[in-house]
Amino acid sequence: MSIGTSAVVRGLSREESLRHLHAGGLCSIAVTDKALPVVVTARFALARETIYVKTGYDSLLARAAAGRVVGCGMYGTEDRTHQGWSVSLTAIAEPLSPAEQQALKELATLRPWADSDRGHMVLRLATDLLTGQWLEA
Repeated sequence: MSIGTSAVVRGLSREESLRHLHAGGLCSIAVTDKALPVVVTARFALARETIYVKTGYDSLLARAAAGRVVGCGMYGTEDRTHQGWSVSLTAIAEPLSPAEQQALKELATLRPWADSDRGHMVLRLATDLLTGQWLEA
């Protein structure tokens, strides 16, 4: 963006926001660890209007997020333009049981951000409190 120009921001509908999340990708999850705010990077997948994140049982994300309220931000840009989108949500990060994980075929290819020797858990983030924006520079 050059000096003297203003960005144009418009809200995205719920449907538009979910459409941007359909391909999955990276997200930033805000948690509290030892009474301090921390932002953790994770991979996510969207299935049935719900965000899923896979993380190691021994990870900071698992310790700080499982069963707690988190903020989650996902972002994307259009190639070679100054346009992009952001979608944010607030949700309780609910751990899935192994049976729930196996029942969701969309999670078969979801990889964690980092490997874990102790195995992985999947966190479910409802999209009830979801907002999206489109930015044009």
